[in-house]
Amino acid sequence: MNPPILVDGPNYLNRVLEIGIDARHAARQLSLAALRDAVNQELAAIMSKAEHADTVEFICSKRRFGPTKAKFTDDQQNALLDRLRAERGVYVDIIDIPGNSEKGVDQTISSR
Repeated sequence: MNPPILVDGPNYLNRVLEIGIDARHAARQLSLAALRDAVNQELAAIMSKAEHADTVEFICSKRRFGPTKAKFTDDQQNALLDRLRAERGVYVDIIDIPGNSEKGVDQTISSR
């Protein structure tokens, strides 16, 4: 079985917003299937073509995405999560973390 690509949702989306992509565009157009395809192209260039990722796991908490000055709205976040869930081979794991830290997302990823 080929390993999945694990995506730390909050950190990934923070980087997307930091490069100047608006939250509403990310909510409407971000594709993890496209990320998987790009990673698989790079893997094919450096490894056996038999090695590839079939799935992407997007791990996040219930908190809204984005830095304080550029938070997703509830509608944008729900639209993004619904769209990601509909992509072939993409799984969304929303974990419940107490407190104000996103460290639970980091711990979930490091345990997989």
